[in-house]
Amino acid sequence: ITPDVNDPFITLPLPAETCPGTGTNGTIGDHPDDTTAFVVYPQTVTIDSAVEFEPGRYIFCDGLSIVAGGAVASTGEVFFHIPNGGFSVASGAIVDLSAQTSGSYANVIAWVSNGQQVTMQSQASVGIWRGYVYAPKSNVVINATDAPLVTNLGGLVARTINISNAGPSRFGPVPNIGIDPATLDPAVAESLYGPVQFSATGDATAPVTWRAVGLPTGLALDGTTGILTGTPTCSGPNTVVVAAIDASAAGAAQVYDFEVLPNLAITSPLSGAYVRGTVPITGVVSEPCGVSA
Repeated sequence: ITPDVNDPFITLPLPAETCPGTGTNGTIGDHPDDTTAFVVYPQTVTIDSAVEFEPGRYIFCDGLSIVAGGAVASTGEVFFHIPNGGFSVASGAIVDLSAQTSGSYANVIAWVSNGQQVTMQSQASVGIWRGYVYAPKSNVVINATDAPLVTNLGGLVARTINISNAGPSRFGPVPNIGIDPATLDPAVAESLYGPVQFSATGDATAPVTWRAVGLPTGLALDGTTGILTGTPTCSGPNTVVVAAIDASAAGAAQVYDFEVLPNLAITSPLSGAYVRGTVPITGVVSEPCGVSA
C-alpha cells in the first residue's frame, strides 16, 4: 500500500446519465448490446442470490449491497458507478468481476464518487476484483472475523484504507487462474461420491491450496490435494463455491450448481416371472433429512 500517491483516475469523467430520483429498478444485470451505455438503477440494489451481469456500464443511484448468499459475476467486462448510498460486500458473499479494458472507465470496476462508506467483509467469502475499486473520498474497510477464502483486488484508491485479518489476499494485477472441472456431476444421498480431482489452470504457482463453501453435509474438499469426496446425507440443490489459492496469494473461484439426488430404491416386483404388459413397482426414497416420497 502506497500512501499519498497521485490519483491515477482524477480525470475520470462523470457519466452524463443522471439519477432520476424516482422510479423502479429494472432486472438486475440486464444490459443492452451497447456496452458503453449506462443502465441506471434509481433505487438501492441489494443482491442476496446469484446475479450475472451482462457486459456494460451500470449506475447504482442509491447504493449497492451484496449480502450473505449473494453471488455477483459477469459474462464479460463491467463498470459500476455508485454516486450515492453505501457500497458493501458482506461476509459470505461471492464476487468475481472484471473491469473494462478500454474506453473512458478502463481498469475501474467500481467508482464510489461522493465519499460514501465502503465496507468489504471477507469472512468465508470470495472476492476476485480484476481492476480497481476507486473511492478517492471514502474510508474503505476490509476485514474479516475469520479467514476468508480469497481476496484478490487489482487496485484500490481511497481516502483511508483499514485492513484487518484479511486472510489470503493479493493487491495488484490478478493473474489469470482457472479451475477445472467446469461442472460437477450430481451426487446421490447416502452414496459415496467421487473422488473428484480439482486442478488450477493458467498462471497458478504451486503449491495450490483449496477451500470450499456450500458443500452438502458429508462431503469434504481436501485443502492440500484438491480432492472432493464423501457421502452426502441429504438430497437437494446446492450452490457450491470452490476456491484455489496459489503460493503468491493469487486466487480463482468457481461456482457450481450441485445437485444431490434422493436415494431411490425399487423394491418390487423385481423377482419371479416377467410378463408382457404393465407391472406396478414401488419406489422407496431413502432420505434421512425429513423428505419422503
